[in-house]
Amino acid sequence: MLQLKQNCKKIDLIPRIFIVSGLILLIFSWVVLSSSLAGRKVEYPMTVEVVMEDLDDFIPYYFIAFGDTRSNKQGGIDDNSGLEAIAPLIENLAEEFNVSFMLHVGDVVENAGDQSWWDTYWWPLMSDVAGSVQIYYAVGNHEYQSETGVFDLELATFKANVENLGNEIWFSFNSPQNDTHFVVFNSEYRISPFPNFQFATNNATLWAEQETWLIQDLADNTIERVIVMFHRPLYGVNPTKVDDYGVMQELLEPIFINGGVDQVFVGHDHYFYHTIREGIHHTVTAGGCIDMVNYELFAENTDLNIEGDYGFSDFEVCLVKATRLGFEVDVYTPNGSVVYEYFVEAPVPDTSPPIISSPDDIVEVEGIGGKISWVATDVNPGQFIITKNGVEVSNGDWISGSPIDYSLDDLAVGDYSFKITVWDLYDNNVTDEVLVTINRQHTTPQPTTTTDQSTGYSALSILVLVPILWYYKRK
Repeated sequence: MLQLKQNCKKIDLIPRIFIVSGLILLIFSWVVLSSSLAGRKVEYPMTVEVVMEDLDDFIPYYFIAFGDTRSNKQGGIDDNSGLEAIAPLIENLAEEFNVSFMLHVGDVVENAGDQSWWDTYWWPLMSDVAGSVQIYYAVGNHEYQSETGVFDLELATFKANVENLGNEIWFSFNSPQNDTHFVVFNSEYRISPFPNFQFATNNATLWAEQETWLIQDLADNTIERVIVMFHRPLYGVNPTKVDDYGVMQELLEPIFINGGVDQVFVGHDHYFYHTIREGIHHTVTAGGCIDMVNYELFAENTDLNIEGDYGFSDFEVCLVKATRLGFEVDVYTPNGSVVYEYFVEAPVPDTSPPIISSPDDIVEVEGIGGKISWVATDVNPGQFIITKNGVEVSNGDWISGSPIDYSLDDLAVGDYSFKITVWDLYDNNVTDEVLVTINRQHTTPQPTTTTDQSTGYSALSILVLVPILWYYKRK
């Protein structure tokens, strides 16, 4: 009996050995199979994608246009409340928006031929602003006037108080970024062929000289955006000034059209008025005068205005923001509210090429799964062309800041030069080159290799497990 029990114990050890061996073989086959599959993973070079910022080099700037700040007799007392109302507004806007300069469309004070009027009515309110921001002045009819009734035909007092350029009567200048050409001239010279046009002086010779200069200045100008400032408008709604409007249109409109003028700032008519004629924006900004006329009444009873015109009678100042695309004009009243706004479409021509990232050269690629990725930026994106060893392989439109990818799949062993050229809408372009070296050919793994290994280990495991299961079932 004792011998029988010992034999049974020996028999019981057999399945246990099988069980342990089977588990070891299962673990071993799983480890080998996993490492075998992991060893087939192909490591591709990292794709370089440098996203560049939109480095548009145009910085918007601001300037102010205003005018007709003269006082006027009210009940025998000179009333300067117009300038008193807008001077704080001008100072606040100049500080808040860091304006680069200001345009005054003329009629600074009632009798600008007398220094006392400058000292009494202009400088006490405007000396701080004028001391920190350049103001360019146009000559108005009141610049000739004096309290004695004698005209200051040489404009000596005007010249003594302003800091204009050139001869200080007509001149031009360019904006801080050379994106806009500004022209200032005198609309007050009497033109002999137009005897009904009441200029302050009858010196037609000066007008002819100025006209010659104006035409030549616009012809010599190489900057596409042009703004002109003077005093008397070409367009308005005051029926008593129809002759004046007609003369100014005949004299200046052909010059403006040929000279590519975008915006005209004027005064003289005592209201605000904006109109577009012959593609040119005309703005009467005479909102510094106490002697306002009723724009609404004029507009309702005359056919001088057209659809789309806008105007009102109140103190006002124009704040102009110069952008790459044009000019945003906001019309402010003394309480700081914007009561009207318009946009002058005048884009700055793009002369800067796009900016493009420069990915590193790529070496030791197997020729599958890799790519070159460029990122270009420009405010006016256009098209691109990619070449491989001088032969075009891809083209199309591109989006600023988005990757332009080219796949390196299935390249044979060898050296390659990939070049990309990107254009903007103004035909500015830039090129980048990436060198790619393939020094081993990619081979597709044979599926039988993995199958044979996994099948062999699995079969062995089955052979071990079957007797174990049979044994326990028998028990």
